[in-house]
Amino acid sequence: MVKFGTGKVTSSRVETFKGLELLPNEKLKKFVIAVDSEVSLFPYVKPLLPAGSLYHLIDIETGFAVPYLVGAGYEFRVVKMWGSADQPTLTRTYFEGQFVGNASSKAGNIYSEQEVDLPTSSLLDPDFSDTHILDATVTNVGLAPMYGTAALTAILIDHRTDEKFEHDTKQVRCPFCGDVQTVPIESTHITCAVNPRHKFIVEYHPWGGI
Repeated sequence: MVKFGTGKVTSSRVETFKGLELLPNEKLKKFVIAVDSEVSLFPYVKPLLPAGSLYHLIDIETGFAVPYLVGAGYEFRVVKMWGSADQPTLTRTYFEGQFVGNASSKAGNIYSEQEVDLPTSSLLDPDFSDTHILDATVTNVGLAPMYGTAALTAILIDHRTDEKFEHDTKQVRCPFCGDVQTVPIESTHITCAVNPRHKFIVEYHPWGGI
């Protein structure tokens, strides 16, 4: 169990991730969908996306697709959105179940947006007193099955003033059978509890680090 102390965090930033500096009360969150004919042990890798269909982005630490629940006392700050595909695509973002923005991209183009005007829960809840829900989808608006990747990077910030602890465990979802199991927080290589032949890989991003 990792203890982060009491009161407001005032220590200097301790890690960087491609220009993002993280304080001890900040955690990197990444949501990705990678669409290909290749089979992978990473849950965010999915089969080709048919024309007119969509995928929800997937939490790379747990294998769960969004919507993602932001707990009370936390801020969720989107810092980068990126995507590229061989078909034209439409990426939509939702807060509180409501549409807040989209981005369209032509086939073969790279879409990238960083920090400016991206969603943050503090705009809806400056006191961080409520829970919030974020969702993001990618739709193939082309005429053929789609190859491609889309990613959303955010910082989860713990604004609580009581003692801060990292959880000892997390829930992960098997991409093959959908079973949900609880594993140690730092686990990355997972064996499905229901079907041991199913193995998959998730990432681990600690508080204050990458």
